[in-house]
Amino acid sequence: MNSPKNIIIRRSEAIGDVLLATSILPSIIAKYSGQADITFVTNKPQVLIGNPYIKKVASSIPQLNKDNIFIDLDLAYELRPQISVFEAYANAAEVDPESLLLTYSITEEYREKASFLLAQNGVNPSKAITIQSGSNSWVRNIKPSAFEAIIGYFKSRKDLSFVLLGSRSDPYINGTVDLRNIGPIGLSAAIINESIGFIGIDSTLIHFAKALNKPVAAFFGPTDPHLRLKINDHDLIFISPVPCRFCHHKIKPPAFITLCKNDYISLLIDSIWLSFHRSKNQFVKNFCTRVIRKLQNWRDNGRRTPICMNFDFSSVTSKMELWLDSLPLQNIKNH
Repeated sequence: MNSPKNIIIRRSEAIGDVLLATSILPSIIAKYSGQADITFVTNKPQVLIGNPYIKKVASSIPQLNKDNIFIDLDLAYELRPQISVFEAYANAAEVDPESLLLTYSITEEYREKASFLLAQNGVNPSKAITIQSGSNSWVRNIKPSAFEAIIGYFKSRKDLSFVLLGSRSDPYINGTVDLRNIGPIGLSAAIINESIGFIGIDSTLIHFAKALNKPVAAFFGPTDPHLRLKINDHDLIFISPVPCRFCHHKIKPPAFITLCKNDYISLLIDSIWLSFHRSKNQFVKNFCTRVIRKLQNWRDNGRRTPICMNFDFSSVTSKMELWLDSLPLQNIKNH
């Protein structure tokens, strides 16, 4: 029997991107007929807990030799924002993009904790919808009031609970069970796994919902959902009709942040930040980044919303009602 191939894969940041990167692992194992030992190099090891395809997780690249295969996914899609993130990763790994499989393993510990937390908060998992209300990019966010209007509408008509997940910096949404910042990402994923569906935007937890094969309702503006997700029939995707939508995929690589050209204050702030972020002078980069971050926080706390993330409420609720009624449940009944 041939010795297993030693394969080193690197995707350093961020949580959602590391999860998406794992979609190539089954294809790599198949490519080498099961004879592959995979070391995954990342700064987000918590995403990889329980992954059956990985032999070792490392924080830095081990010493390479001629027998190692190194697959570098850092900047794989940032340098090619016009193509699907899955295609970018598949190309880097030299596997078929159509063969990629995004999954996520829930540990028994997190499964038990998720069940306990939901019960403790009076949530019936079979009537629970999970939500993430914010992202680390202001241009991907919708107004908290829009989420509240949607939740208020359906809570008055259907026997549902809405569970808010994400980080503490994500906006609080009235009418939800607040489980933001509850701990490891695996616990949030386990709560999503207990629920019947997920509502959100292009942010970390939508990728976990997709990996867990949960029906998703999501709002997209600057990013193209067809380049960010593998959309299924049970998903409901709202896409902005404005001509400037999907601008993220048109910017000059590397595509780190999306600059909204229709919001001049934000464009100025983000443009200055990006120019300093690319500076080779570490002192200048660090100092100016701190200053600009304060301006960005001022803007984000004001909950500014780009025009591509404003949606018609009546259209959203009518389509979302059909989506909710289509979920695999007998218990989403109108009051």
